[in-house]
Amino acid sequence: MQASRVRERAKCLLLAFLLGCGVYLVRANMSLVWDRGAARIQQRALPLHRHGAEFQATPNESVYARQHDAMQHTLASSPASAHCTLLRVQADGASHIVKGSGVPHTMYLARLQALLPQAVRYKKRNFSAAFFIFIDTADTSSCKASKAYTHPSSSLAGPHAMPRVFPFAITGNAYQPLAFQSFPLPLDRYHRNMQQILARIDPVPYEQKQAKAIWHGQKSGYLAWSRALVPAMTRTPRDEIVRLALAHPQLLEASYTKVPFERFLQFQYIVAVSGNSWSSVLAEALWTNSVVLRQDPHMYSWYESMLVAWRHYIPVRHDLGDLIRKIEWAQRHPAECKAMSRAARQFARQFFNTEAQLAYTYSTIMRSMPRLLQGFENASV
Repeated sequence: MQASRVRERAKCLLLAFLLGCGVYLVRANMSLVWDRGAARIQQRALPLHRHGAEFQATPNESVYARQHDAMQHTLASSPASAHCTLLRVQADGASHIVKGSGVPHTMYLARLQALLPQAVRYKKRNFSAAFFIFIDTADTSSCKASKAYTHPSSSLAGPHAMPRVFPFAITGNAYQPLAFQSFPLPLDRYHRNMQQILARIDPVPYEQKQAKAIWHGQKSGYLAWSRALVPAMTRTPRDEIVRLALAHPQLLEASYTKVPFERFLQFQYIVAVSGNSWSSVLAEALWTNSVVLRQDPHMYSWYESMLVAWRHYIPVRHDLGDLIRKIEWAQRHPAECKAMSRAARQFARQFFNTEAQLAYTYSTIMRSMPRLLQGFENASV
C-alpha cells in the first residue's frame, strides 16, 4: 500500500516537472520571437528595402538625399523640433520630461510613460540602465528634421544621434532617413485596441469568397515621400490602386468610398496600402480568412518587423507595379494562399495582445540600450 502511494507521488512529481518544462520552453520560444522582431529593427539602415524576412543593411546615399529633400520640403513651414519631447527614463521604467511637452498629441507621450514601467513589471526585471529617449508626437516627424539627429554616415550627422520612439511607427524603409536611429513601439490608440480584433469572426470561408482583390480607404499620402523610394512615381500609392481598379475591374475593387469591413470579407485578397503612415487595414486583414497583399510601405508599425513575406502575406512593390501580376498569381495558387491566411491568423493570435506588446517593448529597449546610452553621453541636458 505504501509502495503504491510512493509510485503515485513520483508520477505526480514527474508530471509536474514535465509540465513546468513545457511552460518554460513555450515562454522561451515566445521571447525568442520577440527578440528576433526587435533585432530586425536594429538591422535596418537606408534604404531598408525588404528581402523576404531580412533587411538590407547598406546605406544608399542617393535615396537618403532624396528622402531628406522631401522631408525638408514637407516641414518647411514648421519648426524642426516643434513636436520633440525628451524623456529621462529610470531603470524601473519611470520617466520625467527633460524638454518639450508632447504637443500636439500628448496621448502618445502619456502612453509611452505608462508603457515602459508596465513592460518592466511584466518582465519582472529592470532595464539594464537609465537612459534618455526622444518621442516624436506628430506623424510628420518634425523631430527628425534637426541636424543633430540624422544618419551617422551623412554630412548632416550630429554628435548626439539617438533612437526615438514614434507613435506613427516612423522607422520604415521610406522617406524616413533621419529615423535611422529610431524604432517603433505600440503607442497609438489603435495599438491598445488590437486585442479587440480577435473578437471578430470572419464568417466566410476562403473558398466562398470572390477570387478578387479589394481596397477602400481615405485619400491620403504624400507623393514626395513615395518618390524618395521610387523617383519615377507620378501618383501616390492610393491614387495608383484606384487607377488600377478602373483598368482591371475583373481583378480589383478599390475606391475612396468608405465601406464596412464586412465588405472586405467577401474577397479572397485584401490589399494593404499605406497612406500618410502605416496601413491601418493590415492588422484586421491578417485575422480574416482572406490572404493579404501587403505593399512595401514607407512606415512600419511595431508588429510588422515580425511578419515574413510569402509566409504571412504576398509582398507587393511600393509603387504597386506588380499588384495585378500578384493577384493573378494568387488566383492560380489557392492552396498557397490558404496556407498564408492560416499563418497570418496564427500570427495575429500570438501578437495582438497586451502581453506581446509588453514583451516586445522590453526586448526593443534592451536591444537598443547601447545606442540609447551612447546618444547623450556628451549632451548637456
